[in-house]
Amino acid sequence: MKRKLTKGFAAAMAATLCISTASLGGITAAASDDSADPLQLAFVLYDWSDDQGTYLESYLNYLADNLNITVECVSYTDSVEDMINVIESLCSKGVDGIAVASDEGFQSWAQICEDNEVYCSIMLGRLGDEDDREFAAGLDYYLGSLGTYDYSFLGEAYANYIIESGYESVLIAAPSQGLQDQSDQMVEGSVAVLDEAGITYELIQTAWSDLFSSVAAAVAAADYDVIYCPLSVMSFGVPQIYTNNLIGQTVVMGHGTDESMADAIDSGIVAMFSDNLTTSVGVNVALMINAIEGTMYEDYPADECVNIQSPTFLIQNEEDFEIYTEYIRNFDDPVYYISADAVKDMIVSFNSEATFEGVKSYIEGLSLENVAENAK
Repeated sequence: MKRKLTKGFAAAMAATLCISTASLGGITAAASDDSADPLQLAFVLYDWSDDQGTYLESYLNYLADNLNITVECVSYTDSVEDMINVIESLCSKGVDGIAVASDEGFQSWAQICEDNEVYCSIMLGRLGDEDDREFAAGLDYYLGSLGTYDYSFLGEAYANYIIESGYESVLIAAPSQGLQDQSDQMVEGSVAVLDEAGITYELIQTAWSDLFSSVAAAVAAADYDVIYCPLSVMSFGVPQIYTNNLIGQTVVMGHGTDESMADAIDSGIVAMFSDNLTTSVGVNVALMINAIEGTMYEDYPADECVNIQSPTFLIQNEEDFEIYTEYIRNFDDPVYYISADAVKDMIVSFNSEATFEGVKSYIEGLSLENVAENAK
């Protein structure tokens, strides 16, 4: 019988942040018995054939080579019904844990996992619906949500960068459709910080097709220290900046991985990227192993819908972009900046001092500087 995460399992304690960039690879307790049967983990994604999917699969296989686990990567068609069928099949096969990329149909598939005593989590996003959150609070085998689709924290990070750079007049240009939810969240996070700091800003929100022409008109009519474009994905945003002669401005862009960013950054564009691929998968593996082994962190908030924000990486020049494309989003020749030793440091049977707050602090504290340093 697997050990349930009993409600109220999270003890009120001062968490020691025992996972840091300095302690990566510092395994402090005896490893789990590798002679035991490997834990069977499954990861359910819409498509494993694109760059994101193949990267995640290669990372999971790397972790399986270094931990006593097996991983199964399963695709589903674009329907909730097929997703549920996939999860039913995995449960019937006797897997120990399932991480699902989407919260679609959450109550249905989470209940299936609950009935089969299989731990489950959301791999790349958070549980956004309030009804789903209330439902999750009554489950014993749901491990909470990881990664993030709440981009307000990125907006806050951008706003702090703008303030620290000394900009006093800001033009915010945000798409109002297509990526509306994420853009709105980034705007919300940004303006709260700018308002508190007394920074003057103008907000333009239009359809993608009109966004950068509207920006060009606004720039022609007023003088701005910086143009800030929340979630203007590089493949869309960079050509429009060139077309509308905005490259001479200092432009703070949303996240993306387009290779054309190297030239754009050299021209004065600053980018901020977030990564929820390696971080989410690494933490999901550690959480599931802890839960299955019955050694969950003493400070794990089992009765809450927990979330660990993805790290943000500020790209200010070509050197920064080279670090990002080599160590963080290298799909061709992956370098896993959250190594197997780092994941082991999150597993209580390897590191008896591991805490949830320590894991959270480590993930959210990742930066270009410490990623590059740890990779050396």
